[in-house]
This record gives sequence, structure tokens and C-alpha cells, in this order.
Amino acid sequence: MNLKKEFITIKEAAEILSVSRDTLRRWDKVCKLKTKRHPMNNFRINVKHVKRQNETKAKFTMCDTN
Repeated sequence: MNLKKEFITIKEAAEILSVSRDTLRRWDKVCKLKTKRHPMNNFRINVKHVKRQNETKAKFTMCDTN
């Protein structure tokens, strides 16, 4: 996958974030992830938002071992 692109498909974003496409659609509905509609083939997600979401997800999934 080419992360130098400004927008990626919902499939690519789902793979990066390890979530389903349905999850990304739900996040879009509640404005947790910004998307853009492509007139020919639907969702496009800004790479910056995916990276930010991935960093946030990592913070919440890390366990404190102390």
C-alpha cells in the first residue's frame, strides 16, 4: 500500500487499523473518522486521519504492567 497517497480506500484503512469496514463506517457516522466520498466508488479516508486514529488506538490498547 502506498501511504504517500492523500486518501486511501476503506479496505486499506481497515487493514491498517485492524478493524472491519463496518467499524469504519460506524466511526464515520459518529464523526470519529473523517471520510470523503468518491463519486465512482464511495469512501475515501484521509491517510492523516488513519494514522492519528491508529496512534490513539495504540494508546488505549496498551496495558500497564505495574
